[in-house]
Amino acid sequence: MVSNGADRPLCASGAEEITPGRANVPSRSWFAPVMCRGLRNVLLFSVALLLSVVCSAQDTIMIVRDSVSNERIPFPLNKYTWTEMIYRADEIGKPGVISSISFQLSTPAYASYSMGEINVYLAERSSRAFSSSSNWTYDTDLTLVYSSPNHIVSASDSWFTFELQTPYDYLGDGNLVVIVAKKSNSSVAPLFQCYSDTYSSVLSRSSDYFSNYGGYSRVNGSLLSSRPNMMLTMECDYEIWGHEVSNITATSADISW
Repeated sequence: MVSNGADRPLCASGAEEITPGRANVPSRSWFAPVMCRGLRNVLLFSVALLLSVVCSAQDTIMIVRDSVSNERIPFPLNKYTWTEMIYRADEIGKPGVISSISFQLSTPAYASYSMGEINVYLAERSSRAFSSSSNWTYDTDLTLVYSSPNHIVSASDSWFTFELQTPYDYLGDGNLVVIVAKKSNSSVAPLFQCYSDTYSSVLSRSSDYFSNYGGYSRVNGSLLSSRPNMMLTMECDYEIWGHEVSNITATSADISW
């Protein structure tokens, strides 16, 4: 504890009456709060500087396997599709603000084409796998992070990427659920690099006739253990003693209080 020399803390709580001391010598009641604020700012800056060393502006987290097969997950080859995928907390490794999600394509497209309407949702859930063909994540837990009435797949891209319109604050307490929904006038879908997971970590449904399959529904789907290679871009997000620290780079950080 830092002391002001009068057997009480320098940063004592409560207000004191400000009485002037001798000429050019500030009284303790004025000096202590100012000194306390100065120490707090120095400590916050020091911690932010430390975080800038251990955390870059963005972290890329890749959950991939080398042994893969080419499959249409998360987009089945139908007009209306809804696919939920669980990526476990121990695979992601830490909390943070997710700014983009990518799935690895089997082969890049030769030319740009439209996928129709695409909506992406994120959520957290405690279960590591889906327990049944109707074990959908509850709609009240879903956060819409990306929406496009006409999503375009660019030619030559190796990853199918969603730059999130609403960054998602992943707390890391639960497993991450990535939900991709499609409504299209044609049955179009690329192939993705997928691998066999040890859990039933994918739940999907699709149809060419029932448009509600492209939105939230409790209609039964299909349990799958084949999961696509996935890449997350995550922004560093910290809080120091109730003060938010954001936009951390190697040379700067924003601290709000």
